[in-house]
Formats: sequence, C-alpha cells, structure tokens
Amino acid sequence: WNSPIVETAFELLLFVVGVYLYFRSTQPKRKIAFWLLIGFLFIVSLMNIFGPPPPDPMSVAWSANLMWLIVLWAWWIEK
Repeated sequence: WNSPIVETAFELLLFVVGVYLYFRSTQPKRKIAFWLLIGFLFIVSLMNIFGPPPPDPMSVAWSANLMWLIVLWAWWIEK
C-alpha cells in the first residue's frame, strides 16, 4: 500500500467495470436482488477501506464463513 488513494480508486474502477461487463453480458433474472447485492458489496468494500480493523481473529473467521451467504445470494439471483 504505497499509494492507498490511487489503489482504492483503481479497486473501485475495477468493481464498476466488472458490474458493467456482467450486466452487459447477461440479464439477471431478479434485478432488484442483483442491485441490492451490488450495493451490499459496495458498502462492505467501503467498510473494509474506512472501517476499523477487526477486534479479534474469531470475527475474521466468522465473516469468512458467512461469505458463503453472498455466494448463495448470487446463485439465487441467477437461478
């Protein structure tokens, strides 16, 4: 992290380009759920950048395990 502002802007640009390419190549069956997922991922990304560090390793472990809910959410959108 030698220049966090540039890297954060680049990460945001990659996120937006990825959403654009996905939405352009396919039409999600549940559009409202899709945009809610994109908003949720954007908020989580902002919290990772500007939020405090995790209080303990167990919180990191739980959040890593709960990421499977995001996979299920994306699967449900495309089901």
